[in-house]
Amino acid sequence: MGGRFWVAAEVNQTTNSAVARRSIAENFSKDHVQFTDLEAWNSNKNGDMADLLDSFPKGEYVTVSGFLKHGSYQNNEGKKIRTTVVVVSKIERAERPAKKNTGAKQAVAAGAGASGYEEESDSSEIPF
Repeated sequence: MGGRFWVAAEVNQTTNSAVARRSIAENFSKDHVQFTDLEAWNSNKNGDMADLLDSFPKGEYVTVSGFLKHGSYQNNEGKKIRTTVVVVSKIERAERPAKKNTGAKQAVAAGAGASGYEEESDSSEIPF
């Protein structure tokens, strides 16, 4: 998954390690943004992943891979709240992907149908 950091990391020290929590924002459209919570630990297996997560500036576009961790807690009203975070195993700076549907718009402008595919004039000559 990919997105931009929109807040600073919250880093906590445990007895043997550090854990960082941070969120990324993924823009799916002008009106739809998805926020994903990330968690990273400093460990022998993944190195200083918490420190790395903390090192990226706000607004930086990154790609992240890892696994989902589900949890829950009880809020002040006694209601059980379920949570899901991505535990980061790899994070990299990345270029923001190009806007979607540009190929279809260019195809329509070049004379293709609304689907983005060229229209067949004679359907009796379908090759399959």
